[in-house]
Amino acid sequence: MVKYIRLAVLGAFFAPQQLYWVILSVCVIGVIVSVIVREKSHFGDWLDAEQPYNMTVGYIVDNGKTIPKMAYYTENGKRKVVPPCNTSITYRGNGVYDLYVRIRRKDGTGYDYSTGVLKKISETKYKTLKVSCGREWVR
Repeated sequence: MVKYIRLAVLGAFFAPQQLYWVILSVCVIGVIVSVIVREKSHFGDWLDAEQPYNMTVGYIVDNGKTIPKMAYYTENGKRKVVPPCNTSITYRGNGVYDLYVRIRRKDGTGYDYSTGVLKKISETKYKTLKVSCGREWVR
């Protein structure tokens, strides 16, 4: 092992240009291989949400202002309330709310989650700025 370390150190001092190209090519090959492995991985379908949900947010009116409080989703044409323990609505400031919702998967292997950012436009209207969804695993 010491022999190889000594060889690498000597190569760095006597031929730095060749060593630069070797290191650069190893890095490029590593990036290409990691992208291919990630694209071909068998986790592709598993990381997606089980089904698309139509999420809505319920608001309460407090002193003439609306505040997001509950989350609902539509499944098979029926509106269902997401339990409060699986909903997190936090106020960031300037009328911006972060929303996090977890819905248990039917196969029992985890949760589908949805995150969103709501921006208050007026006293009674909100605009959705960003939405993302995915899957959480329960082991």
